[in-house]
Amino acid sequence: LYQADEAPGTTYYVDAYDGKNGDDGKSWTTPFLTMAKAFTTIRSGDTIKFRGKILEQLTAPVQVFDITIIGESNLPRHADATPADRLGFSHGASWQPPAAPTTAPLVKVLQQGWTFYNILFDGPADHACVQLHSDAGAGNAERDASHAAFINCKFANGQDGIYCTGGQHHVLVKGC
Repeated sequence: LYQADEAPGTTYYVDAYDGKNGDDGKSWTTPFLTMAKAFTTIRSGDTIKFRGKILEQLTAPVQVFDITIIGESNLPRHADATPADRLGFSHGASWQPPAAPTTAPLVKVLQQGWTFYNILFDGPADHACVQLHSDAGAGNAERDASHAAFINCKFANGQDGIYCTGGQHHVLVKGC
């Protein structure tokens, strides 16, 4: 397991309050607004750091492995607009369903090696916060979300915290 500061690849930033999807997402001064934009940009081995409330239900990109998603706060807590730091930025990192949720998890992971740090998952009432998906495909058509890790996360509400389909292995849940 890589430490966040040792991860290979590019680091992208998402600020759910002050980001812009037209920016390059490569620093806190040019962050993306949505996790969806980050998901269309990332490649295997990349890292996403975010702050604020992610109000999206997403499926991870196909054939993208070893992604690290880090909530930028000291503890997994609700990302309310206040308190703000001395520069006016809010902190906390939470992932919640949108105002009009669908019957879907907050995030559906399709490939191996996804790691989530320091995130408050506040799930939908009718589905999981995170779904780890596997199927019977072969080669590049296989979807297998094994080797996932959840470190220092909190799972609040929702039908399930982590829901596995197809039998994942080597899933780490630590300090949650």
